[in-house]
Amino acid sequence: MTDNFVVKYSINSAWGIVKEIREKVGSLLQDRQKDLVDATMMTVSELIENAIKYGTPVSSSTDIDFELTITDGTISISISNGIVAMSDYENVKRHLDLIGQSDNPGELYTKRLMELMENPRPGVSQLGLYRIAYEGEFSLSYRFENKILTIFAERAI
Repeated sequence: MTDNFVVKYSINSAWGIVKEIREKVGSLLQDRQKDLVDATMMTVSELIENAIKYGTPVSSSTDIDFELTITDGTISISISNGIVAMSDYENVKRHLDLIGQSDNPGELYTKRLMELMENPRPGVSQLGLYRIAYEGEFSLSYRFENKILTIFAERAI
């Protein structure tokens, strides 16, 4: 399939939106391979959930911005949200940097699971980021500018 498209949503920070956006993405991709659809829907869910859990309204942005793009054999997802506490940014950055430097996301995923079993910290796992890289086979990157964190996920189709 060679169609290209961009879908953008500016969404409120509410849990009900996760299912709604996930279903819209699934519907948009319904004619594609099941593993790609499943991986994309999981990635969308994990990124939106993180934005809701860790995002904070800032003066330059009060919503979560979501974009899904398909062009030339690549599917790209970006999600942006405000971050006020630098400790929140540093935590996400640490995990994303580890993922970006790794040749083996499965090993990182397993290691992160072990860390969480040994030292559980409710609500602060970042396991979803590892899941995106390992199970979803998406590469992850980020940008932090003017208190806005944007996470990019990309995968070849």
